[in-house]
Amino acid sequence: MVSRVNDAKMSSPGVIYTTYLSGQGRAPGSQSAQLKRLTYTPLDFDNPVETVLNPAVLVQLDGYTHNTITLANAQTLPGNDSRLYDTFTLSIQKILQDTGDPSNPYVEFGNPNDPNAPILEEPFPLHLRSFNGRQSIVQIFLDDAMVHHDGVSLSFDQALFELANIDPTDGVIKGFLSDYLRFDLTSMPAGQRPNLISPEGMGATADAVYFSGDSIAMSADVGGDRVFEVLTPLGHIAGQWRLPTPLTPDFGTYTLLEVDPRILPVPNAQRIVSLQGIWRNYSDMILDLGTVEMFALPNSDDSDDQDAVMIQRDGSGAISAMYFGFVNYGTGQFSMFPIDQVDDGAAGNELTGTVSGFLDAGGGSVAGANPTKIRSGTFTFSGGAPAGFPASGRFLVFRK
Repeated sequence: MVSRVNDAKMSSPGVIYTTYLSGQGRAPGSQSAQLKRLTYTPLDFDNPVETVLNPAVLVQLDGYTHNTITLANAQTLPGNDSRLYDTFTLSIQKILQDTGDPSNPYVEFGNPNDPNAPILEEPFPLHLRSFNGRQSIVQIFLDDAMVHHDGVSLSFDQALFELANIDPTDGVIKGFLSDYLRFDLTSMPAGQRPNLISPEGMGATADAVYFSGDSIAMSADVGGDRVFEVLTPLGHIAGQWRLPTPLTPDFGTYTLLEVDPRILPVPNAQRIVSLQGIWRNYSDMILDLGTVEMFALPNSDDSDDQDAVMIQRDGSGAISAMYFGFVNYGTGQFSMFPIDQVDDGAAGNELTGTVSGFLDAGGGSVAGANPTKIRSGTFTFSGGAPAGFPASGRFLVFRK
């Protein structure tokens, strides 16, 4: 048998989470935006994809809050390819102003022409991709400087909203894959594993690494805290991770935190949630694993370049050696580095090779470099392979 993606866990439509991060600082007469409808428009057709029967969410515009609306039926295209969404519509149903009176807590300001219609609907350019069986997220910053009702009419500062939410390089709101594959490293020697880099991590040896295709993370137990770090080009974002629970046995969770901006930056300052997501053990998502495996992970561009990992497993199935890097279907090449270099991005000890023999989901040959169709292929080291690894073998793409 050869390794394969767990179809039972990857056949469901993708899930898109939209997280609203609000606030500039609380003040009397606080206003909240009621968000009821969530709309994304795919690039490949005009009909928007919307939430159905979701409860309304109140986002306090002048308070630092974290609210999430879920779109749980982000269908992909026939053939299980990914789907790109190019328009996000900011839809605010009404504005509610706190009165301070418990018996009548809010004054509501709705659409004066149609009480059932949103008071604000504005489309914005978006780059968000969904994959079957995966989770993606869009972060939206919204505060009372952008949206405010003076009791007569609504004002919306579109330029300020775009400044906070539009990527200045690409000119779009950018979504990303937020679910990770987790690789347990505790059977590897400490010297062959990366070290956490955040103050919370205190340089501890990583117990696990995580790959989504868009980003890489690490975690460890540090002084009784389960520290989680997402690596970024500028450093890291720290948070916490949690094990699966009886209510969520198929996945664990992580939470990224930031210092509460209402509090002066002092040691041990209170932190607030900036993002939440899930992780799943790679061995639950990929079945019939062998002694040596190489996996490629699609990204939100669904491009020729993909992150890749290569593992060696002992007789019990524990990871005894691990490499990370990338494949490029266009050039037909791959590069790998020891996993202990993931924390500092060191470029030494590079191993290179070629990828070829691309196959689709049905086992047929894929003509040319077509990343949306490739499900597996062959890797071949150009020089010597690492100890215990074959000179060539099969790689699997983590997608339905």
